[in-house]
Amino acid sequence: MAAKARVRVTALLTSGQQRLTLYTAALVYAVLGDRDLARRYVTAYLDSGHSPADLSLPWFDALRRDPVLRPRLIAPAVAAICEAAATP
Repeated sequence: MAAKARVRVTALLTSGQQRLTLYTAALVYAVLGDRDLARRYVTAYLDSGHSPADLSLPWFDALRRDPVLRPRLIAPAVAAICEAAATP
């Protein structure tokens, strides 16, 4: 099953649908437990300007604990909550 998922992700990566492709690749590799590849695609997703809020599924929990990604995944969410709480 993992091998089949990797083949499909590889095909998706060449499809030209960048947002969906990066998100799907990050999700698949996170679910498979491949932290290095999941980190690579989460980083690419965020570098492309997409929201860290999109990465709120529990399969991304391990990446939220990653010392490199944590500031990029947690800080924007905390800032948004604080901003919403401060708005009357």
